[in-house]
Amino acid sequence: MSRADIDKVEAAIVNSPYLAIMLDRAAASGRLAGIGVSDKPNQAGSYDHRSRSILLSPSTLNDPAYTPLQQGDLLTATLGHESSHAIRSVVALQALDRFAQTVQLRLQESTGNESHIDLTSAAKEYLNEVRYNEALAEQTGLNALASRIRVENDLSFDPNEFAKRAVMVSSCATRETAERAVLASGIRLNAAGYQDAKDPTAVEAIARCYHDAADSLGRHGESGYRNYNGVDVIRVIAERWHAEDAYARANGKSAADVRLNMAELELDIGKIERNGLDLDGRSFGFTDTSHGRLQLATAHHTALGEGPDALRALAGEAEAKNAVLPAQRAFAAPEPPELGTIFSALRADGRWDETQSRNIAAALLVEHKADPLSQRLDRVTVGRPSAAGETYVFAEYLPHGDREPRFATRVEASQAAQVPAERSLAQVEQLGLQQAQQHERSQELDAPAQGVPRMSLQH
Repeated sequence: MSRADIDKVEAAIVNSPYLAIMLDRAAASGRLAGIGVSDKPNQAGSYDHRSRSILLSPSTLNDPAYTPLQQGDLLTATLGHESSHAIRSVVALQALDRFAQTVQLRLQESTGNESHIDLTSAAKEYLNEVRYNEALAEQTGLNALASRIRVENDLSFDPNEFAKRAVMVSSCATRETAERAVLASGIRLNAAGYQDAKDPTAVEAIARCYHDAADSLGRHGESGYRNYNGVDVIRVIAERWHAEDAYARANGKSAADVRLNMAELELDIGKIERNGLDLDGRSFGFTDTSHGRLQLATAHHTALGEGPDALRALAGEAEAKNAVLPAQRAFAAPEPPELGTIFSALRADGRWDETQSRNIAAALLVEHKADPLSQRLDRVTVGRPSAAGETYVFAEYLPHGDREPRFATRVEASQAAQVPAERSLAQVEQLGLQQAQQHERSQELDAPAQGVPRMSLQH
């Protein structure tokens, strides 16, 4: 970010006390560490929970079509919008985690008992939570703009001026004439110009005019929020289904067929693919129950391309360059380092083949990660067969070397060898997410005693 852009961001914060409060709250919770520039297309801004940063598009900072006043309004509203996403980032991650757990549980329960399961309701619940979060974020952005206008007018507020300036930053305001603009039906402002996030009618009004009306998101600027977030819906279902199917087939069964009412969910699999769908190089088949019919549908991996032909094109290019193909990602992607340590110990022992060793290693890693006392992996021990023929493999944490105390988790090798590694690694992923959420909640509780951290404006 250039010095000039940093000055613009700082001015936006100073001139909107409401925005300053929201950013301070996000920083104090430990969920906002900085503000930088984004390379995502068709978005004014975004929040990245991994780096805990608000990322602004170049046009949000510098758009020649905007006057300086309009540019400041857009920057203020965008920062306000993304500050809400930062504050509610744990809530958003929890919603996705609940959806993933629901999908996994339904698949596990159905194996061997049902031929198909309908996940429309679970998907709809998740997408509606996303819709609610987007509405609150847009409401926060408009409140930040209202605060900016109040500061400019000695704390007085003109609803018509607010509506006219909101036209340039939100789809929830419409210009009727050169001198008059109106807010979407149902939006309510108090005397100071602010909207109440606790008013469900007002939040729903914002959801309709902002979330539901969006149509220019994604790689190609052609998606609404449903298809933009539908990427996560299909990815999560596909990941859990493939893991469950591998486990079921190892036991002479198969995973239940997944059914989704795509029309009810307002999802278009073509647009979802064009937004970049990461399926680890695989495809995922399901049954679309739209309009009372059963129609087979297939979702394709397009994270590195644009549609089902992309993998074939990438395969040819990768072969020429001796590169790693997307289909090999399940083995080539970065994995927990402990997995390799356990795997190497099992292969060195020599009693299990490569697939069995990988399955056992992944199963033991689940136990190790789930144990709060096992803070790191110091040693892997492969036991001798018991009188009953059982062989246990241990993951040990040795905080004082060979001296007590020692902490160990274990799995029975023959049983663990039957559980596909992909299924266990999905559990490891969930454990990591849950532990990250717990860490963020503890940071939030500790924040008042620590004071408000300073955010960085990234050069």
